[in-house]
Amino acid sequence: MKRSFDISVNMARRQIVETWKLFLPYSALHAVSFIAYQFLGIAYRSIFVKLLDEVSYAAGTGYIFTPTYFVAISPLLIFWIIHSREKSRLNQSKDLMKKELEANDLYFENYRNQWECPPGKRKQTHQETGHWKFLCNFRQKIYPSNEKV
Repeated sequence: MKRSFDISVNMARRQIVETWKLFLPYSALHAVSFIAYQFLGIAYRSIFVKLLDEVSYAAGTGYIFTPTYFVAISPLLIFWIIHSREKSRLNQSKDLMKKELEANDLYFENYRNQWECPPGKRKQTHQETGHWKFLCNFRQKIYPSNEKV
């Protein structure tokens, strides 16, 4: 597969891979049921064709027809696939929202800490005294009651 830097091509490829991941259990069960029928059918015909009467042989053929079992199980499998995928997406969304909130808290906490002017806690050098006083005075004009932001 040729590497592409086009976003739409990359998104289409990701969607195909996600679809493959989703329906791999379904496809595997489908393949196993039909392959099993081939082998079971060959074994059943070679062993029981001469041993059973016609009615019992026909009933046994119906019992080993594994695609019937696939048809019965596949709706439950599809339900399980959809349910587990939605649960996974929900957990991923919650984790992303949690990380975003943590990042916002960290950003705004650092931003608040930059503007705090604790008296006597910070030693000011000669070069920054003018700028620091200006920032502290500016902050006092915005928040005159010394409240936390």
